[in-house]
Amino acid sequence: MNKEMLQALKFYHQRFQELSSTVPEAQGCNPTPVPNPDMRVHTPGKKKEKDMYNTLQVNPSIRIEPTQDFSAIETAQDHLIERLSDATEAKIQAAKAAKGLINDDRPRTAQSFVDRILAGKFVIPEDRKNQTSYDPTDYITWRDPSIKKDEAGFEAIATAVNAASDDVMDTIIVNGNEAGLAAIKAFKAKTFN
Repeated sequence: MNKEMLQALKFYHQRFQELSSTVPEAQGCNPTPVPNPDMRVHTPGKKKEKDMYNTLQVNPSIRIEPTQDFSAIETAQDHLIERLSDATEAKIQAAKAAKGLINDDRPRTAQSFVDRILAGKFVIPEDRKNQTSYDPTDYITWRDPSIKKDEAGFEAIATAVNAASDDVMDTIIVNGNEAGLAAIKAFKAKTFN
């Protein structure tokens, strides 16, 4: 369960509790709709006296209290969940880079362009090597060719990272914030290969 889903669940649970204590049906009452005297049937040939969209009347017996803030424990828990999310994303991005699935940025200056070409830090796809173009640099993929793309290896690492992240999330939710913080620190220190 990700952070957004957890926050939505907390919000809707809190809102349900607030509304169930203020709705008359929940208090054992059977409210009847309040008739609106301004609501009239339109008769052809007669001029309307009121705007047909201003016919809503509010029942004053229903009172909705403003929502309350989350407690300090929930705020700390949300902070830990955010830290876990950031750490998980960092591990996934590092795995993508290690397995050759992320390209380097294009060179921004003429000197960096020459340096990258001389160092051999680029790849040209086989089907584009002899293709003519107005800008042949469009066919250059800027990455180290010594790092081969390994999608299967990345998928294995991503599965392991996500499983470990789920375990840390369970620790945060079930065991509390102190245990969750320790689990996040252990998760950040762990290497996935």
